[in-house]
Amino acid sequence: MLKSIRHHLHTDKNEQVRQEKTLDPFLNKRFEDNKAAFQVVMPHLAVAFQESVIDEYGLFCNKEGELNLTGRANSQVVYGLHPEQECQQDIERFQQNAPVVKFSGPQVPPKPLLRSYQMPESQGFVPAIPMEPLPEKPDTVIMFGLGLGYALETLIAVSEPQNIIVYEPTLDFFRGSIRVANWKRILLDAESKGIRLFLQLGQDGLNIGEDLKQLQEMLGAKSAYLYKHYHHPVMDVVYDYLLGPDFDFQKLITGQVQLPSLDHVTHYLPFRAGRVSSSISREDAREKIAAMQALKAKNLMAFAEQFPEIYQQFNNYQPQFWRGFIDDSGSLNVYHEFRQGALYHANPEVLANEALAEFGEEPNRNDMFAGYSGGKLWRYIHFTHTRRFGKLFEKVSEEGSFVPETLTSLIAFSTGLGYTLEPMLESYDIKSMYIYEPNPDFFYWSLFTVPWHELLPKQREKGMHWYINIGDDGTYLHEDMFSQFHSEGGYLTASAFFFIPSYYPAIQPHINQLRRDFQSYLMLCEYFDHVRFFLRQSQVNLERGAPLLKAGVKLGDDLKDTPVMIVGNGPSIDQTIQSLKERRDEFILISCGTALKPLYEAGITPDFHTEVEQNRATYHWVTQVPDRDWLKRVTLISLTPFHPDTAALFRQQWCVFKKGEAGTSAFLKLSEPKGMYSAIDYCYPTVTNMALSLSIRLGFENIYMTGVDLGFKDINHHHSKNSAYYTESKEKSWHDYRKAAGEGIPVRGNFEPQVLTKYEFMLSSRIMSQLLRTQPEVSLVNTSDGAYIEGSTPQQLSEIPAMETLDREAILAKMEAELFTREGVELMLSVLRERINPELTAREAEVMIELASRPVHTRDEGLQAIEDEKQYLLSLFRENRSLWFFLIYSSAHFVSAALVRLLYSAEDEAKALAYFEEGRVIWREYIAAARDAWCQDHEAFDQTVVKSLQAASENEAKTPPKAS
Repeated sequence: MLKSIRHHLHTDKNEQVRQEKTLDPFLNKRFEDNKAAFQVVMPHLAVAFQESVIDEYGLFCNKEGELNLTGRANSQVVYGLHPEQECQQDIERFQQNAPVVKFSGPQVPPKPLLRSYQMPESQGFVPAIPMEPLPEKPDTVIMFGLGLGYALETLIAVSEPQNIIVYEPTLDFFRGSIRVANWKRILLDAESKGIRLFLQLGQDGLNIGEDLKQLQEMLGAKSAYLYKHYHHPVMDVVYDYLLGPDFDFQKLITGQVQLPSLDHVTHYLPFRAGRVSSSISREDAREKIAAMQALKAKNLMAFAEQFPEIYQQFNNYQPQFWRGFIDDSGSLNVYHEFRQGALYHANPEVLANEALAEFGEEPNRNDMFAGYSGGKLWRYIHFTHTRRFGKLFEKVSEEGSFVPETLTSLIAFSTGLGYTLEPMLESYDIKSMYIYEPNPDFFYWSLFTVPWHELLPKQREKGMHWYINIGDDGTYLHEDMFSQFHSEGGYLTASAFFFIPSYYPAIQPHINQLRRDFQSYLMLCEYFDHVRFFLRQSQVNLERGAPLLKAGVKLGDDLKDTPVMIVGNGPSIDQTIQSLKERRDEFILISCGTALKPLYEAGITPDFHTEVEQNRATYHWVTQVPDRDWLKRVTLISLTPFHPDTAALFRQQWCVFKKGEAGTSAFLKLSEPKGMYSAIDYCYPTVTNMALSLSIRLGFENIYMTGVDLGFKDINHHHSKNSAYYTESKEKSWHDYRKAAGEGIPVRGNFEPQVLTKYEFMLSSRIMSQLLRTQPEVSLVNTSDGAYIEGSTPQQLSEIPAMETLDREAILAKMEAELFTREGVELMLSVLRERINPELTAREAEVMIELASRPVHTRDEGLQAIEDEKQYLLSLFRENRSLWFFLIYSSAHFVSAALVRLLYSAEDEAKALAYFEEGRVIWREYIAAARDAWCQDHEAFDQTVVKSLQAASENEAKTPPKAS
């Protein structure tokens, strides 16, 4: 019994529809009856019958013809297949053992929930709750959760409490209950029995002290019986405190109690978690515990050999919140110490098999080949051929979804106690296995359930690659998987299947983000054309005298607090640019990309301009500023491959390498001595990322931003109205931004509760936040009225205190003298020229074409062919005789990922091999085209054109406005 709605719906869609229609008359009558009852008894709540809002949870009919609740976004159900029966059984157990709290005097002695069934490793903690049989006429019953209302209906039918307080924080549950539960009976029975019913809707019990105070003072209440209908992080904390040894009624009603937060992913429980109970014999429990402890010892020895870091972490590990016990099924389960709910609500092994069955029936596959045409770079050799791959994958998609017997890569999230791991590895031949378990307690307890000591060596012998990440709540998932993708065998991850046996709300957004990230890798990764122009354009910039940023040096203490203002071209720059002009001399000012024109129009001359793109489109953007003399007053600080035509427009150019690029690796491998030059990271996907990373690398620690909105309030106002994104006549953008960004993704605003953004801007904000986490000494104040950047401080520019005027020329002169150098550049360039050998490159390319032409008869032979090609390329890197490795490696990595995907594109191996061969044809032609382009014209620059700006870029110089 899984919590996914899929297992609760009828497999026959027609039968599902028939059952839903059968329930319509019942739902309509129940709704009208309940409406009439509320209008009479509780008219203040009758407004609920006029609402048609469903925020998050709604009703559905399950395959048994019964009504249940499910999440609109997560498809997780609240109850099992028989909700009414489930609630009635709850109340039966509550009648027998009702948790109770006395408002004064001694409490009822706690009754242990478990004794010998608990694992000794639970540090001696024994869950115990003060309980006694529910009296026929109890003083007060407090219900934590209403749900569909069946439990309340049953409680009133079998008992006569003087008071019932119902806390229901989820309004959707109440909306569902008025269509399902018999509220007419509930309200009339409560009235006839003299039961005072308090419905605390939208409340989670955090203010229960005030409620109990009134109950005691006005109604003379002396005790309360507590019924927990479902788990909720706040209600569970309140419940635990009321029944715990530290309970103090006077402190509670006077507001002196501080309750802990249980919002972190390691505290998560589903609404209706498993019960903490065990019915097996003590002898069986002892035997099982002894066997599990022996398994743990073997597992630790295996980890000591193969994953020593994991061994060190868990050898003497003490569980933080989750305690182990032998449950009713005889399996190891765990319960949360404070929330009193078990991880598994049924036999864990049965649930594992159901999860595997769901995986096999509805494969959850990542697909990074969703198609990217290249945009303005569509003529590139790379995108010419990736579009062909895209068409091939469109044809492949007709094969439908299935899980092949061999999985090149599996990413398993939140595997709990690991019950799914062994059957998963027995069912599939997995080449790479990535396990992300956010809860260290769960991994610890898996040492008692999973035969790691057998699985680790067995899978290693089969050649499987293990990667185990424990304790990451998803924050670093993107960085982690991106680095894995770029590792030597990382092309296998591009065809990864996602296995999600458990649902965790805090993790799910990161998983969804990873899906988008995988699809964006196509745009973010390098490829032949990029490296080709990187090498040539960097060569020319350095030959023209551009200095390089030194490694290991930063601004001194006397300049690190110098205010730096990074100026983007977001919409809010139109509101801050006048203030910026008035305070111009208080900052070192860095213009980013298309912000140059609005600054020019406002009469502000930046100290630096920076760009992140290397294609010639930058020339058309920069020359939207018509005054070439004004441009000559600005220093360009850029990545080394910035287009030389654009660089020539500025006063001077300072250069820095970008970390992780093939072109950078080529240059730095040639430099002598090693380690002379710096390479910066975190400088994508937008130019403002580049500006922030560069500012921090230079040593500035007092950084401000304006116009770096990374979002927009209005889809039609996404950049400054003074930029080239808008025509002069109607202030209408020539760029179809809605087409590129969609309707916009809502995110937290910097000053507003919410703004809209697009994926690229979300990624930009995340990269900035990641950078700031590594540099705690840096202060970033964001004055932009756009998206919030985690780690920054929102502040209006007008609220920033005035600062002293800077001697900017002196600061720039000191930066150039101390941070940049020409030393070693000429030697590096001479070695580069020696490596440019078209004849050798042609021979190396021909070997690759031969490797990609060898016959392949099985999937295993296909995988080996891909690996042979990769090993050949790595041999070129070790020989270091030519540039072909650097030129083609990234493209080969991408194509290898595509070919692996094709190998498993159809269940029929022969058909899959035919698709694979079609892909190899494209790849051979790609190699040939790249070889010819480089060998015939390795001195070529990028010639990308922005046609809509091309004419304007040829404008004659105009007299500039007065600039500061």
